[in-house]
Amino acid sequence: MTCLACGTQLVRKGYEKPYQFAKRTTCGKSCAQRLRVKAVLSPNTRYRRVKVNGKPKQLSRHLVESALGRPLRRDEIVHHVNHDKLDDRLDNYEIVDAAAHAKHHNQKHPLTKLCVTCGTEFRPLPTKRARTQTCSRACKSALLSLRNAQRMPQCAEVIGHVIQQLRGVPS
Repeated sequence: MTCLACGTQLVRKGYEKPYQFAKRTTCGKSCAQRLRVKAVLSPNTRYRRVKVNGKPKQLSRHLVESALGRPLRRDEIVHHVNHDKLDDRLDNYEIVDAAAHAKHHNQKHPLTKLCVTCGTEFRPLPTKRARTQTCSRACKSALLSLRNAQRMPQCAEVIGHVIQQLRGVPS
């Protein structure tokens, strides 16, 4: 391991336990003070931000850049492995590209779904994957009619006939 501030090789001190040495990122107090920055929690994103050369930057990006010894490209994203935005340990970071990061976080909702009305498989719009239940306007209309029929039992027979037609079942 090397010091994040000066780049010299870290040496375990005699009184230091192995887990303490593994957590240490600098070789001494002077390097630690150089790295110490005032981190402010951004009210909008809830990420810690620091000022580097007078410009605001995410603390996670700043720490990874100083550990790598190079600036991150614009397409490189620092991903928090344990999803805790405030956990700024270096082993909690992973550098990924935008596509891989989006794919990782967008697995919350499936890319394909089954229509609740007709049963066909469809791909909902990316921004509507959480709430889309039907594949078309006709199926959505039938679903809404069915829900209304459950509120008004006298219409249930007519609605049931429409849904059978959508599914292709002869009456």
